[in-house]
Amino acid sequence: MIIAPLLLLGILWFIDWYRNNTLVANPEKKPLIFVGLLLVTGLIASNQQVITGIEIQQFHYHFSTNIPAFLITMSLIFGLFLTRLPKKWQITLASLVVFIFVAHASLIQTYSYGYNFQETLDNQRYIPAFNWLNENTNNEDVVFTQVRLSGLLPIYTHNYVYGALWASAFPVPQERLEHNYFTNIAFANVTGSLAPDYFYDPINRNALGQYIFEGQYWRATCGSFGCFPDETLDNLILKYKQFLKQPISLNLKKYRADYVLWDLRKDKDWKLDQYKFLEKVFTGDEVSIYRVR
Repeated sequence: MIIAPLLLLGILWFIDWYRNNTLVANPEKKPLIFVGLLLVTGLIASNQQVITGIEIQQFHYHFSTNIPAFLITMSLIFGLFLTRLPKKWQITLASLVVFIFVAHASLIQTYSYGYNFQETLDNQRYIPAFNWLNENTNNEDVVFTQVRLSGLLPIYTHNYVYGALWASAFPVPQERLEHNYFTNIAFANVTGSLAPDYFYDPINRNALGQYIFEGQYWRATCGSFGCFPDETLDNLILKYKQFLKQPISLNLKKYRADYVLWDLRKDKDWKLDQYKFLEKVFTGDEVSIYRVR
């Protein structure tokens, strides 16, 4: 998305300079200079780890930056190409390109709507719980919830979350990431005897790798979130068994937690009513909120 248009732009610049030697001085070429700098910026940002030796979260950076830069560049080049054609061909080709863009966008949006429809519909159940949090809690209160919901809470409430899926992309200590993950599966009643089978399950192993280790590192290194060495997983199992030696109330309170939000429909293994240190303060639409005593 960056290298191809940058090379094409470089070729056009060289041809123009070779023929006229007026690239910078010509006001009509300044938009191409701008997109050239834009592409160079995208190239640097996309390869900052190689340049600086420091890894920063990017993930889908290119969707919101590199792809628009690519489209802007190609549109300008295409526009220059059209000006060299007869009027009839200009209209025909421009109409064809517009049709392709509209058709592609329509198909993408239709697919995206269908793919996310059921999940979005089910998420409406959380509205009463989120409203309760906004109306009855302080701005800085921390809510513990399942990984799936940890991304929604900061968007729709004024609360902080205990842990989040992409926390590993920020300067969060490894111990805290492990603690958050262990607390989550402890609430799901994963006992020490069940831990080896649970951790070695391919789906759970991938989820663990995505949560604890830096987002895309193992996926980029060997093909999946869970392709880290078995020795690493065995060490985590031992740490989890050690973690379980403390009551879950003490483990949860190691870091600030004011409330716990439970989706009864999707997290049936949690069974939070059994814990005396949790006080139920809200329930509705198969969602319950507990105050941590």
